[in-house]
Amino acid sequence: MKFYIDRLRKNLVLLIAALLSATAASAQEFRFTTQVNTTVVAQDEYFQIQFTLVNPTNLSEFKPPAFKGFEVVQGPSQQQGMSNDNGRVTHYYAFSYTLAPTAPGNFTIPGATARVDGKNVRSNPVSIEVTKAGAATKPQPQQQAQPSYPQRRYPGEAQPGVLRPGDDPKEQLRKNVFVRVDVDKTNVYEGEQITATYKLYTRLPTNSSVTKVPAFKGFSAKDMDIPNPPRPTEEMVNGVPFNVFIIRKTLLFPLQSGELELDPAEVDNQVHFVKIGGQRKRPATNDPFGRDIFEDFFADDPFLGQTEYEVVPYKIQSPVVKVQVKPLPAEGRPASFNGAVGQFTMSASLDKDQLSTDDALSLKVAINGKAT
Repeated sequence: MKFYIDRLRKNLVLLIAALLSATAASAQEFRFTTQVNTTVVAQDEYFQIQFTLVNPTNLSEFKPPAFKGFEVVQGPSQQQGMSNDNGRVTHYYAFSYTLAPTAPGNFTIPGATARVDGKNVRSNPVSIEVTKAGAATKPQPQQQAQPSYPQRRYPGEAQPGVLRPGDDPKEQLRKNVFVRVDVDKTNVYEGEQITATYKLYTRLPTNSSVTKVPAFKGFSAKDMDIPNPPRPTEEMVNGVPFNVFIIRKTLLFPLQSGELELDPAEVDNQVHFVKIGGQRKRPATNDPFGRDIFEDFFADDPFLGQTEYEVVPYKIQSPVVKVQVKPLPAEGRPASFNGAVGQFTMSASLDKDQLSTDDALSLKVAINGKAT
C-alpha cells in the first residue's frame, strides 16, 4: 500500500510539472516582424533589412519577399538563438539582407512569408524612400532597438563581407569585427559603482556566441538586462558606421583597494562571406527548413550570378581594463560607518497600530538614498 501511494504521489508530481510546462509554453507570444535600419536612403547607399520570428512553433519554411527596386548585396544571413529568463524560454530566428537601391523613388517592401505550425504567416511591409545619389538623408526619429544609419558605399571601397579574387578575409575580419569594453570610470574609491559594457562591433554578417565571460575578481557584480533577441545600434569608429551589439552590461562595486583588472570577454564568430568570381557552390548550412535558401534566393541574381559562400571562424576577445581603486579616507569617518557611501534615510512603518491577542502585524523598513 505504501509503495502504491508513493508511486501515485510521484506520478502526480510529474503530471503537474508537465501541465505547468505546457501552460508556460503556450503562453509564449509569437511575433513575425520586419525591421530596417533606416527608412530614407540615398541611391549610392545600402541598408539592412531583418525578418525576425520569435517563438515560432514547427517552423518549416521561410520565403523572402521580392525586393523590387533593390539589389541584394549580401544575404541571407541567418541567426538562431534562445534565452531563459526565470523559466520563460524564448526562441527566435532572424534572416538579414543588405540591399542597394537601383533608382530613386518611394518603395514598399512586402512582408516575408513563413510556414509556422502548418499555417502561412506574413511579416509587416516597410516603406523606403530612396533619394538621388549623393543627397543627404533626412534625420529620422530614433526607434527602439533599431540601428539608425545607412552604410555608404565609397568609390573604390571593398564591400564588407564580399571577397573578390585576391582579397584576404583575415584583413576584413581584423578591420570589421572586434570587441570592446566601455567603462565609465577607471579611478574610483572602494564601493564606488562602475558600469562596464562589453560590445561586439561588426560590419559583417556573423553568428556569434560568448564563450567566456569576465570573472570580475575583486568586485561585487550585478548584471543588467540586455535586449533579447539582440538588436544592433549604430556607432561611428574612425568615421565608419558599425553595427554594435551589447553582449554584457554589468554594475561593479570594488571590494578592495589597489589595481584591479576587468578580465576579457571572448566571442566565437562564424562570419559569412560572399566570394565573387567563382563558380556557384552550394553552401553548407544548418537551415532549419531542410532546403537551401541561399541557392533558391540567388538563382536569378545578376550581381551574384557566379558566387561561392564561405563561413570563416573568428575568435576575438576584449582588451583587459585596469581600474585604480583608492581606499576610503579614514579622516572624518563616522564611528557607525559600515561601508555605505552617500546620503541615505531609513524609515519604518506598521500596517496597523491596534491589534488583538494572537493578531499579527507587518513592520516595513525602507532605506532610500543615493550612493556616491
